[in-house]
Amino acid sequence: MNKIIFQAIITVMLFFGLWSYLSDFQWIELLQIEKISKKTEKELGNLMWKAFQAEYSSLEHEEVFASVDSLLTHLCEANNINRSDIKLHLLNHQAINAFAMPDGHIVVFSGLLTDAANQEEIAAVLAHELAHLSHGHVLQKLVKEIGLAVLISVGTGSNNMEIIRQMAKVLSSSAFDRRLEKQADESAVKSMIKAQLNPAPFADFLTRMSEAEGNNSEVLRWVSTHPDSEERAKKVLEMVDAAEGKKYISVISSAHWLELQKELRQETFEAE
Repeated sequence: MNKIIFQAIITVMLFFGLWSYLSDFQWIELLQIEKISKKTEKELGNLMWKAFQAEYSSLEHEEVFASVDSLLTHLCEANNINRSDIKLHLLNHQAINAFAMPDGHIVVFSGLLTDAANQEEIAAVLAHELAHLSHGHVLQKLVKEIGLAVLISVGTGSNNMEIIRQMAKVLSSSAFDRRLEKQADESAVKSMIKAQLNPAPFADFLTRMSEAEGNNSEVLRWVSTHPDSEERAKKVLEMVDAAEGKKYISVISSAHWLELQKELRQETFEAE
């Protein structure tokens, strides 16, 4: 009798454990994403990028763009990501922020570039946003927040600018689910290691953002859109420790990047 009761308890525990595990996955969003064609996704990305172009000016600094582009290209090539599928945009804005949009758009604000302690922090953020794209997080978020019918309507010709601006705001200034952030962090660290880029500065960046949290939410945009920075930093360091002994390289000359960063800070100061 005791054996039967024990087996029944185990069965109930397994049932609820499996239910909890399955409930963590956003099956509705994942299934709905399959209904969004590549053409519709491309149009959504283009419309949102146009919305940002209308609000912000592009960062007109060829050497800075080339440097950030070289980091992105290195990450893509090392991780078998088609670089031509990714569109990099640098915008003038003091916010420490970067985000991904449909159809491979990655937007980086100049505030992130001037705040970064080194090129590895920038590479980590790029790797994180690449992960959001490769795992389909961007469309999952839009389906959940905006709705499938609205996305398809906008992406197939209903150019409602208010909705487009709302979609852009969702991606640039609201948080992803914790599960998606964890997945993007893990993928970012793995992709950096594969590209021989030291991921430890990613933890430094997250820690710094966590310590500065609450000082200026408008400037520290990456904090509000990527919550639990302190806890995430610990997880990153665990992965870094597990990869002990790996050899890392620099894509950009550190001296060159520091000089470019100095120029960028000066240009930002003069523009204010």
